[in-house]
Amino acid sequence: MSANAAKSSGLSPLEQPPAGRMMIQYSPDAGDEITENPPRFTWLPEIDDDARFVLQLNGPGGTQVYEDIPVNFFTPPEVMPEGDYTWAFAVWANGAQTSEWSSERRFTIGLDLPETPLVRRGERLKSANTSRPRLWLGPGELKAFRKEVQRDEHHCNWSKFRKNSVEPWVGKPPMHEPAGYPNDTRVAPIWRQTYIDCQELIYAIRHLAVAGHVLEEISYLETAKDWLLEAASWDPDGKTSRAYTDEWAFRVCLALAWGYDWLHGELTEDERTMVRASLLARTRQVADHAIRNAAIHVFPYDSHAVRSISAVLVPACIAMLGEEPEAEEWLHYSIEFLFTVYSPWGDGDGGWAEGPHYWMTGMAYLIDAANLLRNYTGIDLYKRPFFQKTGDFPLYTKAPDTRRATFGDDSTMGDPVSLKVGYNLRQFGGVTGNGAYQWYFDEIVKNDKGTEMAFYNYGWWDLNFDDMVYRHDFDQVEAMPPTEKLKHFKGVGWAAIQTHMDDPDRHIQCNSQAPCPIGLRGFVPSEPCDDLRW
Repeated sequence: MSANAAKSSGLSPLEQPPAGRMMIQYSPDAGDEITENPPRFTWLPEIDDDARFVLQLNGPGGTQVYEDIPVNFFTPPEVMPEGDYTWAFAVWANGAQTSEWSSERRFTIGLDLPETPLVRRGERLKSANTSRPRLWLGPGELKAFRKEVQRDEHHCNWSKFRKNSVEPWVGKPPMHEPAGYPNDTRVAPIWRQTYIDCQELIYAIRHLAVAGHVLEEISYLETAKDWLLEAASWDPDGKTSRAYTDEWAFRVCLALAWGYDWLHGELTEDERTMVRASLLARTRQVADHAIRNAAIHVFPYDSHAVRSISAVLVPACIAMLGEEPEAEEWLHYSIEFLFTVYSPWGDGDGGWAEGPHYWMTGMAYLIDAANLLRNYTGIDLYKRPFFQKTGDFPLYTKAPDTRRATFGDDSTMGDPVSLKVGYNLRQFGGVTGNGAYQWYFDEIVKNDKGTEMAFYNYGWWDLNFDDMVYRHDFDQVEAMPPTEKLKHFKGVGWAAIQTHMDDPDRHIQCNSQAPCPIGLRGFVPSEPCDDLRW
């Protein structure tokens, strides 16, 4: 529609700036491969941060209009018939379309694609239980888990979790608020130690609270409460704020979320108000940065901001759902981002342009969020084809006996493959039934030389807790060595050859990267890389 035509119709012209390489794209478009049904729609938004949109689809089933879309990305709530389509978007305000339609773009839906619709906001959380706890176990699951542990202390490796991840915190006085950097100048030793301290804040609160309720042990709950109230008293705008050091802030916020949820019944109303106020303020910092400042729906390659969606917003918002309206808004944004935009570094074959170490970190927190959403809302991210395939990326680019043989970030500095890579693959094995992923996990654990307490493990996650959660939530998969020898992750320009992966004495591995700027953090090829040079 021309500017004059738009003016005469009462609709304003629609700005459609070209999408830069590091920006979200207008998608789908002619030539794009559609890998799931319905496809995911993304476009550049209006400058106005509060702009809303309307989307129009024309295809075999006629015309479908989706009104009042609050963000510039959208997953339809129903599966679409196969065939050829066009789509366009416009600005929506006050119950009506207010701009001209965008240019039409075309795509084709093929047969037998994975079906991954997403229920719209009004219906999405209606079945969510308002009782507590909500994170990991609900009230009914907690009662059942308690009975199983009473019957068998080794159930889901509970005894190992209790010994190694609960007992060290029993009766231990809470940590004090971190002092920050000398003269507010970053130095590595303070960064690393405070990083671990804030991670231990999670361990003390979460593990004592969970164990206290499973064992009905009041002393555990009292100690967890002491830690929680101490953390809630810290200044949200102080040395553990997101602006000061985001990794510290992420951990404090997550500790408050688990504590508020699991210790809700142990808190007085005044204490709940205090903890929730601190949790809300810290969650708002993270949400404002990811959504407003980093604007990951426009520039989706900020690793920390994108990771904060899974690591912070999902658990914190579930913990506050029904009590803070902002929490519901942020949770919807997070679900839609993970269902539509995620992952900007991935490709249709499960590849990851940043390399195996950032894959490990990104997937670790994605798994946490996916499990929480699956258990609490019934929304299953794992059905998306990327998550069905992405375990292949470390499997074929960083075999279990690899020390250093990859592109991109790989910060174990020659140590064995990080344990968490194996734990991630076991999770995807539980999701897909792929025995090769379980085999990889078994090999990683067997080859490990005691790195559980290394910074890149202990400073990021408690593997005993992760193991217990997995064993409770998913069936064990029979291990089977991988049989494929070549994997081509076309969209990120990587290829890998493996022979005799299950026999270290004969194992040969070769990784190749296409001559385009991929494998670097924040860079993906503008087009699939076919020119693989060996």
